Amino acid sequence: FLLLRGSHVENHSKETDIDLSFDIPEIPDVDTHPCYHLSIQSPTEACVPSVICPGVQKSGTTFLYYSLIKHPSIAASSIKEVNYFIDNPGSGKFYTEGIEAYATHFVANESKMLVDFSPKYMMTPESAELIYQTNRNAKFVILLRNPVDRAYSQFQYMNKLFYLPSHIDKTLHSECPRRKEEVTFKHVLAEEFRVLRDCGMLPWNPDPPYWLESKITPPNCTTWKCYHHSCKNCFPLPQVHVTTDIRVGNLAHGVYFSHLKHFFQYFPPENFYFIRFEDIVEKDVYALLNDLCLWLGIEPLSKDQWGEFTTTNSNDYPPMNEDEREFLVEFFRKPTQRLETLLGRDFEWFRPQNAE
Repeated sequence: FLLLRGSHVENHSKETDIDLSFDIPEIPDVDTHPCYHLSIQSPTEACVPSVICPGVQKSGTTFLYYSLIKHPSIAASSIKEVNYFIDNPGSGKFYTEGIEAYATHFVANESKMLVDFSPKYMMTPESAELIYQTNRNAKFVILLRNPVDRAYSQFQYMNKLFYLPSHIDKTLHSECPRRKEEVTFKHVLAEEFRVLRDCGMLPWNPDPPYWLESKITPPNCTTWKCYHHSCKNCFPLPQVHVTTDIRVGNLAHGVYFSHLKHFFQYFPPENFYFIRFEDIVEKDVYALLNDLCLWLGIEPLSKDQWGEFTTTNSNDYPPMNEDEREFLVEFFRKPTQRLETLLGRDFEWFRPQNAE
């Protein structure tokens, strides 16, 4: 039995057959510290974050987290990615551990804001509803990166992950021990394009790459194992480009408008703050952080108070092939236009073509 201090929470469940033309529900004012009484008899409370960064993966979430927790009004979590709002076999089943287990990652403090930075939330179909069931007042900070660069960064990250000391033994004894040599970026893109096309997930009808039919992933190295069962097993929410397996989706995870329209079914747009990844790299990061602080309702800091910033992830990999980039630019052009219409903002990722 759970009681949320400060607002009433029902066991609310959305239908999975989602109509993307929707009415946004009324949301009461946000609580700074949503706290659950674990039972009527006990005064014990489990306090959980009011601010969540659900993604996007490979878009600067790690940098933003470690920068933001320098602020005296922000409390760090016990681990950077708590990943509580996940409940499927392909990505984990952390939600079944319960709200008390989630709260152990945060130290309740009336003077500090609790935040959850878990970019897997934008990559899993159930997260938006689970967050809504736990705290319908949640606010969201979302980083968006040029989907072309994000797709390639994800590919390189997964390749690196397979060969880390903690993973290499498992990789070498897997069905695909020579993945790095046998599966190129073209193989990954071609395999996913075929899955998306065959599952009816490409309503904007992008042209296939000219190398589509020549790049067949070896059967022992295929990553879209959910597709062997059914399309619904990969994409349980119609026309929502999130999968049941976060290890795949170099293309799908860059169809941002689809992910956001799904989240907007549960939370109103004014509960979201968007940061363009390229602005972190190219613009005044101190100003960017202070703008976010103002939105969160906490005091901006001086440069001395913020201190120096360091990047935690390096891009020490070879550049993308030009034909791969050309394909991805055209693939993401229309979805990005839909994103810009949805948010009323030009992300400037394909500016020369947009300006024509």
